[in-house]
Amino acid sequence: MSEQLQEAPATEDSEEDKVVELTIEERQAALKKARWNVFLYLGLAALLFGFALYPFMSTAMDVDEGVGSADKSITVWGLPLAGEDFTDIPVEVDIVVQSLPTDVTSIEVFIIENSKGCDATDGSISDTMTKLQSGESEHPNNYHIIERPVESETYSVDMNIDPGIYCVRVVVDSTGSGFNGINVKADVSLYPTQLPLAIFATLCLLMSGFAFIGAQKHGKHVKSLVEPKKDPSIEDSVLAQTSSARIAAGPSGPPTRGPPKRNQPATGPPKRNQPATGPPARGPTGPPAPGPTGPPASGPTGPPSQEESALQVTPAPAVEPVLEDVYEDQGNGWYFRKFPDGTYDQRVYVVRDGTYVPHEEPNA
Repeated sequence: MSEQLQEAPATEDSEEDKVVELTIEERQAALKKARWNVFLYLGLAALLFGFALYPFMSTAMDVDEGVGSADKSITVWGLPLAGEDFTDIPVEVDIVVQSLPTDVTSIEVFIIENSKGCDATDGSISDTMTKLQSGESEHPNNYHIIERPVESETYSVDMNIDPGIYCVRVVVDSTGSGFNGINVKADVSLYPTQLPLAIFATLCLLMSGFAFIGAQKHGKHVKSLVEPKKDPSIEDSVLAQTSSARIAAGPSGPPTRGPPKRNQPATGPPKRNQPATGPPARGPTGPPAPGPTGPPASGPTGPPSQEESALQVTPAPAVEPVLEDVYEDQGNGWYFRKFPDGTYDQRVYVVRDGTYVPHEEPNA
């Protein structure tokens, strides 16, 4: 029985992900969309910040002349987090004093948390007011006192409370027996949506920033497609290479004109049939003169006498000479500087104040 081995075909198509190239029209459409997103998120952020500064809950109270006080129950909505924290609801109370008796000493503002509001009859509101005046009550109850109020004045009181049911009470304290002539109003404004709207407005600002970054990227791509960079011309390339070669080669020779004498202005180019006064274009080209060609003269023929040997002094040890740079005179005040190793400096030197200095072309 013959078995046939069948091998599974291992020809799987391995296709690499290709980057989709967008056309100019698609890039421009994406750029326009990104710009609209920037303006959209900026507008939403401005709108949300504006609504966050607007009080969504407000009420007004008039102090009764018969009892010298006014109270009202309010319900505050917000995040149910107990304690004094960033989630507290801002409350602004404006006390408008139009007229007061002369015996009024102060105006007190109470914000008391009570499940029944100002309708509680169990004495809990009076107990909380006493604790607030003595400083024993804790958050979220609030208390503020205006000492010696003045007529035709408006006093602003800012407080922070937790969500819940409250009783707002304004009390005018008087030392007399009556409250005739009292004209005091209280405007209570609450901002329960300030924190949520501020959070959403901040998120819109962040989204606007990301949209702006995307618009910048699309703008660069569109600019590169619409206005492609031009390749440098052949003339510019040749000039750039020539400049680089000149910089790398260094100085090529001395200047063509001699230095002006001291206290004498530089003159123009030499006249016709007049030899140039500048140095030669190059340094020395030949070797120095040859040394001695014959042997030295013959020395003494015999040993020195006793008198000569007595007068003979032991010679001092030879001191090796210090090799220094040599400045070779080329005429007309020009000098070439020769290093100890036999090479020459590419600059030309002149004598100024007794010192060899490199020559510099005078400014035109």
